[in-house]
Amino acid sequence: MFRLFCIHLLLLSFLATACPARCDDVVRERVTGILERMHHPEFNERRTAYGELILLRGPELQFLVAHIPHDSPEVAWMCVRALEHILQADAEKDGELAERTLEFLSFRENSVGAAAALALIRNGQLRESRATDALLKLGATINYINPLNSLASGGQPVVTAPGTGVGFGPAKIPTTIWIHSDWTGTTEDLWHIRRFAHRQRLLVYLVNGCGVSGNEVMSSAALWLPGLDVEQRGKANFGIIRETEFLPGCTIREAVEHGPAARAGLQQGDRIIEVDEKRIQSFYDLVNYLQNKVPRDVVEATFVREVFEDNMRREVTMKTKVTLGSWRTQTDPHSLLPPPRFQGPEGPSFHTLYDRPPEVPIPEMIQRSEFVR
Repeated sequence: MFRLFCIHLLLLSFLATACPARCDDVVRERVTGILERMHHPEFNERRTAYGELILLRGPELQFLVAHIPHDSPEVAWMCVRALEHILQADAEKDGELAERTLEFLSFRENSVGAAAALALIRNGQLRESRATDALLKLGATINYINPLNSLASGGQPVVTAPGTGVGFGPAKIPTTIWIHSDWTGTTEDLWHIRRFAHRQRLLVYLVNGCGVSGNEVMSSAALWLPGLDVEQRGKANFGIIRETEFLPGCTIREAVEHGPAARAGLQQGDRIIEVDEKRIQSFYDLVNYLQNKVPRDVVEATFVREVFEDNMRREVTMKTKVTLGSWRTQTDPHSLLPPPRFQGPEGPSFHTLYDRPPEVPIPEMIQRSEFVR
């Protein structure tokens, strides 16, 4: 119940900014007339009314969203179908309004809620593709990986809903979203993160100075993404990928190629024990120490490296100067470019070979005349 109340408040706040205070009489009469005809006993009349319903845009759509009938499950269900059509056909404000209304309706504990939830699931790839475009324009970075690459996923299985990637190209799934210090969005724009709702694990990094808090991200998206996690990072990047948490201390699994640590001579297996004479006992000790650092700052790292001499293994303590970099310029060797834009069944690219799944081959015997009845 509390979740439904929160979603209701979010939708009302959006409508308050998107809708005029009072709808024009012409708009009210047109939409009300369509809804009344949706109750008509003649099927053809209802079908004609539905055809007009899916063409509603702007103030008319806003009026419909605020007046979806509660007394007729059939009409409400047809409104859900119309909202799904608008979501698919419009990538701008009207499509977003339809999508957010479906989110709100999906929390109803009835057949309409189930229909709205299914509509969101059916359009998961389209929603993710549009969210990726929107977040990139606002200055975020999204890392995609190949789910079959164990190094990219840290040796752990990557959980995802049925079907991987966006569209029908190579398998790509999003794992992390970076909101940098030059983020140009607002708190309202965080709703794009929940458009990844068909993913079951997502990590959002907030870089100092981005103007967004972890609480704001969680309150906006956690209801849709049960596996959502948020971490804070300073502006400076050390350039390492940590080893699993089962190993002691801050052990390097990989020094990112051409990154700050790699340029300073650090390599896989090194264990950082001090930075600027501050003791480092875990990866998060290093993260916390770097919170107030900025790119091009220089720190002195003390680390332990295993060496083999005369068939003997021993540990050697070494020091090196590391010039910190920026998260913007870090190149993750396992990260893939975002997939091509997926436009869905209403988009022109749906009719091209790339966006269309391969045809299912029909066995030759089925085409024989003796099997034709």
